[in-house]
Amino acid sequence: MINSSATLYCTTCGLGYLLCDQTTDYLTLDQAVAYAVNSADHALKTSNHDGEPNSYHEAMQCPPEERAHWHKASQEEIQALIENGTFELVQLLAVAGCSR
Repeated sequence: MINSSATLYCTTCGLGYLLCDQTTDYLTLDQAVAYAVNSADHALKTSNHDGEPNSYHEAMQCPPEERAHWHKASQEEIQALIENGTFELVQLLAVAGCSR
C-alpha cells in the first residue's frame, strides 16, 4: 500500500517539475514567432534557386560549359531514378484521335 505522504510528496514534485522546471525549456511567444519567420524566410530563399534554369530546354540555352554541367546533372538524376526503381517504362497506349 502506498503511503499518503509519499503520494503527496510525489505529486508535489511532479507539479513543481511541470510548473517551474519546464518553463525554462520553452521559447517565449515572441521567440517562437521570430524563429518561425526566420525558418520560413530561409526555406523560401533556399527553394528559389534564383538564376537557375527552370527546364531542360532553358538549361540547354546556357553557355557551353554550363550547358554541359546541366546535361550531366540531368543524366545522373535519371540514372538515379532508374537505379532506385522510382518508375517503370511502359508502352504508350494508342488513343483514337491522338498522334504520337
